[in-house]
Amino acid sequence: MLSISILSWLVLLILAQKLLLCGSSFSVEHALSCPKGGFPIIRHNEIRDVTANLLTEVCHEVSIEPDLQPVTGETFQGASAITQDGVRLDVAMSGFWGGRHERTFCDVRVFNPHARSNRNTNLTACCQKHERLKKNAYEQRAREVEHASFPPLVFSATGGFGTEAITFYKRLACLLASKRDDPYNRTISWLRCRLTFSLLRSSIRCIRCLCVCRYALKTQIPTSSGKYKKEITSERLWDPKKS
Repeated sequence: MLSISILSWLVLLILAQKLLLCGSSFSVEHALSCPKGGFPIIRHNEIRDVTANLLTEVCHEVSIEPDLQPVTGETFQGASAITQDGVRLDVAMSGFWGGRHERTFCDVRVFNPHARSNRNTNLTACCQKHERLKKNAYEQRAREVEHASFPPLVFSATGGFGTEAITFYKRLACLLASKRDDPYNRTISWLRCRLTFSLLRSSIRCIRCLCVCRYALKTQIPTSSGKYKKEITSERLWDPKKS
């Protein structure tokens, strides 16, 4: 494990001297947030899909990114409440909290704890902040229009869970344990490991797959006067093994 850790840091030090395809210098903060390549979206979607797949075992009418009903005259407190049509939340299900026809909507957020807006705040406070933002945006609409509950599922990119997410996945583990006839402690440990490894695997992908450096391949092209003035700059994948 020590050798793997040392090798990982050596790779990061090499990357720090390189220029990424987006034009920024490499850093862990930038790698976990850069939208180039869509890796933050892939990280988010992996948690969403894992959650929805597990919910299909214990809930009814599970759907991914269902459209919310349009707002027809309802008023919501707070300027951040989203009221436009075509809004979708990540996962919807029935029967999660007990009632067979009780609807529940949840929305996933994976934030970067190394970002400038989060780095000076402890992890618990960051999770609470992002949970509050999600609730301000969607909770009133879910409750008043959809007549459903809305637990925001907030995670840090390094494997941390928000309070609402902990409660949600404890309930999911309880349902899975009952359905599979397994002990609760084993089920909740397995579930936490699966989610944590999904987050860490996605974060590693964000770091490794941003190892795309800009190389200026200076190809001179002869002009009509016989001189070489033009240059072509191309980009290719940087392989650390060839550095």
